[in-house]
Amino acid sequence: MSDGDNAARHTRLVGLLEVFDRGGATVARLPVTGWPVIVGRALSADLVLDDGHVAAEHLRIDAPHSDHTVVTVLNTINGVRQGKVLHPSGAQFEWNGEEDLELGRLRLRIRLPGMPIAAEQALPRSP
Repeated sequence: MSDGDNAARHTRLVGLLEVFDRGGATVARLPVTGWPVIVGRALSADLVLDDGHVAAEHLRIDAPHSDHTVVTVLNTINGVRQGKVLHPSGAQFEWNGEEDLELGRLRLRIRLPGMPIAAEQALPRSP
């Protein structure tokens, strides 16, 4: 194994972004190794989404502050929904990951180090 392969293998994740469609199917996943992260349709985005209701550069997620991140809504006509709150273009808000964000017809979820994860589920036993 080369030094480059070894370094890549030991790159520490600072987060994981997951994108789901309306049916709950995973459509994209981005292991985050550094902040900020740009989400949008443009190839210049860190997380590229295929939804015509998402702007080229829809939002920016900045470094977490202990248990949350700071989201800036970029140049979009549709904004970003967090629960019942619609954040318009130019808005900035804290995101602790408890609620998914809605961008266009997609949902964005974040996992940060230290966040609890569900317990492992037992496989069903065959008769």
